[in-house]
Amino acid sequence: MLSYIDPVQNAKVSLSSTNGSLMRVAITDPFGKFSFDKLPGGEYSVSALYDEGGRQLPIEPAKATIQVTEENTSLEFKVLGFGVAGKVVSSTQVGIAGVKIMIDGQQRGTTGAQGGYKLEDISPGKYTLEGVKEHYVFDAIDIEVQPGMKNLPSLIATDYHLCGKVNMSNDKQSFPARRQIKISDKKRPGGDRATSTESDGSFCFEVKSGTYSVFPVVSSEEKERGLRLLPAEKTVKVEGIPVLDVNFSQHKLSISGSIKCLDKCSDFKVQLLNRGKVVEELAVDAKANFEFKSVLPGKYLLKVANDDFCWKQDRLEVSLND
Repeated sequence: MLSYIDPVQNAKVSLSSTNGSLMRVAITDPFGKFSFDKLPGGEYSVSALYDEGGRQLPIEPAKATIQVTEENTSLEFKVLGFGVAGKVVSSTQVGIAGVKIMIDGQQRGTTGAQGGYKLEDISPGKYTLEGVKEHYVFDAIDIEVQPGMKNLPSLIATDYHLCGKVNMSNDKQSFPARRQIKISDKKRPGGDRATSTESDGSFCFEVKSGTYSVFPVVSSEEKERGLRLLPAEKTVKVEGIPVLDVNFSQHKLSISGSIKCLDKCSDFKVQLLNRGKVVEELAVDAKANFEFKSVLPGKYLLKVANDDFCWKQDRLEVSLND
């Protein structure tokens, strides 16, 4: 008899002599049974082969030696495992490649380009099936593998990562890189969530497919100091795949000008002040021009740093708008 908890039909059983010569072949019936009748007494070798979709499944024992006497002799073979197929898909039913397939916490395969996979040599029983891939979230499901089963239920991604970065400058006008990011679901008002960025400004949310509004939080005090993040808010659509490029950056401007002198202007410096504090100091070029780059919006004072000269006007108030 050949079985796999349940009997196995259409398995090929071979009878050979002790020198390896094939003598007879039998095919198992619906009850997994086979027989070789009217054998002369002596020693024989018996082996079984079961083919599933072009693949030979392991059988135990691989080969059995029997001694035929006047009494009937019985043998039992067992198939050690079958192959079952499955698929991993997104919430939009698109296959997901590169997903690690975990059975009871152990990796047993990886999905191909269309999200398909096959578990080889798996025994009947109850298992926990999980999928693992960066930026995807899967709920574990309980499955029961039965003899003859060809396909497992599809594993469906439930959530996806929505990630981005807030790019902050590291100059004298810099603000804390870590800040709060909020997200709201356009179809579910009142379900706002928040997270804090990492030290490098990166952040991530786990979301379902849908449309979201994402925005970095800027305090009133920061706005008064000229902090503007662009865009102020982003509308993001998540449709069965992660979105990883929701980025924000500081809005900065430039201030340029020149110094006019009665004689040649040389070795002069210009200071940029905000709220009475020097933000930056520059030396003018050969033509007495200057330019302050990457300046936050706000009100500033431009001042010539050389106090030992007489100036008709040595300072100028400047307002940088958004």
